[in-house]
Amino acid sequence: MAEETEDTGTEDVSALRKAAEDGRSARAEADLARKELAFVKAGVDTSTKPAQALLNSYAGDLSADAIQAEAREWSLLKSDEAPAAPDYTEEAKAQEMRDGLDGSPAPDTQPEKSGVDKAFEQFKIDRESGGYSQTDATNRAIGGIINAARQGDPQAIFNRERWEAEAAQHGHGAKWAK
Repeated sequence: MAEETEDTGTEDVSALRKAAEDGRSARAEADLARKELAFVKAGVDTSTKPAQALLNSYAGDLSADAIQAEAREWSLLKSDEAPAAPDYTEEAKAQEMRDGLDGSPAPDTQPEKSGVDKAFEQFKIDRESGGYSQTDATNRAIGGIINAARQGDPQAIFNRERWEAEAAQHGHGAKWAK
């Protein structure tokens, strides 16, 4: 008989512990639901990740004013007014005037890149995603610069006079440039 009482007592304690844990979980869920309702009533869209982070970390007063103040700090509060549509009339008039100068719209193309710029871009691509070693990528870039110089690219050809003028103007190597 003594064994039956001990087994029943252990089962009762286990059942009580499980019921207590279930009660704590239910209370936590109810508290979270109450907090989320307060956030929604305060005008915070709780469907975004930043709003969820605030919701989970917020431990302050659940009044609308307190939640709105915190939401403003996180830039999460829905605006009361929709932003005014931008007025593009001045820009449109200016563009019309520019278009009318020669009767055609301004070209939308970028200027051609120099061979040196292309070589540096290729170096970056070779190193980041091309799988080239530092040495191989550098050698390819130098080869690109030499090819640009062969084709007459002024940026790839060393001009001592231009270098001396620029160095003196910017103060780089000025004492050696003269």
